[in-house]
Amino acid sequence: MKKIIKPILAVAVLAVSAAIGYESYNRYQNQQLAFANPLLEENINALSDTNGGSYRYPHLLGKPKSCTLYHYLFLIPIFFILVSCNETSLDTKCPTINVELTDNVEEFGADTILTTDSAELIPLQSTDNRPIGNVEIFKSDGERIAIVDDNYESIYIFSVNGTLVNVIHSVGKANSEYFEIADICLEKDFVYILDYRKRVVLKYTIRGEFVKSINIEKYWGNQMACKNGLIYLINDYSPTDIGNYEVFVIDENGNLINKYLPFEFTYMATPPVSCLQNNDEIMIVSQSDNTIYEVKEDKCSPIVRLDYGNKQMPEKFKKNDLRNLAEEKVLDKYILGIKRFRFSDKIIIIDFDYDSEEYTLLYNRITGKSTLTKGFIVNSNYRVGLSNYY
Repeated sequence: MKKIIKPILAVAVLAVSAAIGYESYNRYQNQQLAFANPLLEENINALSDTNGGSYRYPHLLGKPKSCTLYHYLFLIPIFFILVSCNETSLDTKCPTINVELTDNVEEFGADTILTTDSAELIPLQSTDNRPIGNVEIFKSDGERIAIVDDNYESIYIFSVNGTLVNVIHSVGKANSEYFEIADICLEKDFVYILDYRKRVVLKYTIRGEFVKSINIEKYWGNQMACKNGLIYLINDYSPTDIGNYEVFVIDENGNLINKYLPFEFTYMATPPVSCLQNNDEIMIVSQSDNTIYEVKEDKCSPIVRLDYGNKQMPEKFKKNDLRNLAEEKVLDKYILGIKRFRFSDKIIIIDFDYDSEEYTLLYNRITGKSTLTKGFIVNSNYRVGLSNYY
């Protein structure tokens, strides 16, 4: 709606100013009338002559010394049009949860919100020739399961019934090889591998055939998501050649499509930026304002924001080294930020720490209600705490 209103308003102001300007020009001598026509023409041409989002402003010679206020009315619609064209589609309104640590339940049964009726154990096919050492990354697109073993820098791809499809192991310095796996994505019949040491995203087929290398040197990504042929690079507050943003959306040729969530400095005393993809939804935690955003190709919308009140980490501390803050006993007074989150179409589960204790906040996306607990447990499974989950 905002995108529609501004252009309409600009056109309306343009029409009004043109009418007033026309009347004023008729009252002035021919020299001013001659000046007014090219001014209008040049401004219209300037609006259609764009290069990378910047506009060419006309510089006119021979401007009459006397110029009335009516002439400047032509700048008003230009301003509105420029703002509407350059505006980043970022919604700012969302529900804010005022977190009161004393207002919590000691235990909360995960069974009440998570159903296990359709859950099943999936035995994975043996990988005797290259056993899985340590699971660093787990991803699934509903049809396949991908596991990254950081002991061997290998990617194991299974079908949803546990059958081993392929193992990708291509460590090296060649164009088709990766040096260190930072993150992976599954989309259709392809695997995307983020290697931020080499500053590339590698595209393979599920069968392990190399497709292409995508250069991301001018961006930065610690995590990524993939959707409809686009790559969402999640930047953990590192400066880049094209500005400081938490999200860069690029195509498979490395071209920038959009960028979201600008930041002023590197946040050192907060948990890392976290990104999750669940089917078509991509969400990211921005530690700068304790907000979970949904990111799309052309839009970045806040879903829920946490306000820790007097436990909120002041901005002046966020750019300090954690060791210094620990020595000054600052960390005992504040909540650093969102440590981990998971989401479905109905609920968002948010974890954070305070004073050596872990808290879990459950936010219902349907009702808008939330519950804070220090014990998120599974009653049907010997009351085991639910901590590491996907």
